[in-house]
Amino acid sequence: MKINIAVGGLLALASLPGMAVPPETDAEHPDNERCAWVLDTLVSTSSLPLLVTSGIDPSSVRADIDRREGQRLIAQVSFPVTPDPETPGAGQLGWVQYDPDSGVLDDITTDPKKPEALDFDRRYVQLYAGCLEQKPMYSVIGKGRLTFYQNPELTNPVPGVFILPDEPVRWLVAKESAARVRYQSRDGRIYLGWVPSSRLKVIDFNRQK
Repeated sequence: MKINIAVGGLLALASLPGMAVPPETDAEHPDNERCAWVLDTLVSTSSLPLLVTSGIDPSSVRADIDRREGQRLIAQVSFPVTPDPETPGAGQLGWVQYDPDSGVLDDITTDPKKPEALDFDRRYVQLYAGCLEQKPMYSVIGKGRLTFYQNPELTNPVPGVFILPDEPVRWLVAKESAARVRYQSRDGRIYLGWVPSSRLKVIDFNRQK
């Protein structure tokens, strides 16, 4: 099956294998809509070539899931444009595959059989996994960076580790006014520590981007 993809301003054809999939693994999967804004954001931070060179607003990027191959998600990346029959590929930035288990994002625009690894903001690995697993995720609220502590009494800071407002964390356990959380940084490093629970707010995955 042929899929139209715009590459470098020209309309190209790329053959994507394995288009026939069971209904429960196709683009109508119930997680797609609920978690769409997280995947959109994850992909919008990536090093996908046309995304980097286009200069478009990252908030307008969409990663529409076409199908699943096991755990991997195959998505077309685009941004909204006014339909024009003269340029049917306008707005298309390419194709990616993402594995929520490994947190690996690949560019498969040129050749699906030779995926090219993409860099991206890895804070969204944990956030997207939490959405798919339907586990509560929290974001930091309030002003100023949030210090990580080694103990629930919040008396021993973890040197050099803090979280910024709006960054996501997973709440592991609570003790009095403190919460032990798991934080994944932009570069993928994972930190465990205690923070004031009053600085955390549950993320509504059903919200729009």
